[in-house]
Amino acid sequence: MAQLITQGIDNIKQVKSALMEQTGHITILKNSKEDLHFPLITDGKVNIDVLEVLNHDENWLMKQLTCQGFAGVEEIFLAEYLDEELKITPYPTSH
Repeated sequence: MAQLITQGIDNIKQVKSALMEQTGHITILKNSKEDLHFPLITDGKVNIDVLEVLNHDENWLMKQLTCQGFAGVEEIFLAEYLDEELKITPYPTSH
């Protein structure tokens, strides 16, 4: 419940589903689609559980990365699913 409260959830009825991440954090799918926020890639690693919740697979994810100009997940620091779009934050490049 403490993690739910920190994510702005004060009633368990607001939660559609929850995933326990390997880090111990909880990814929440609220009953309202307005607040969907999913980390699909964290530190170059794909979160398969989140892909399954979103009814997507690794092929879909790779197509999304390719369309945005990335060759693979190892280039990505963070990729989040926000407002039904994949928002990508790559690792910084050195000059």
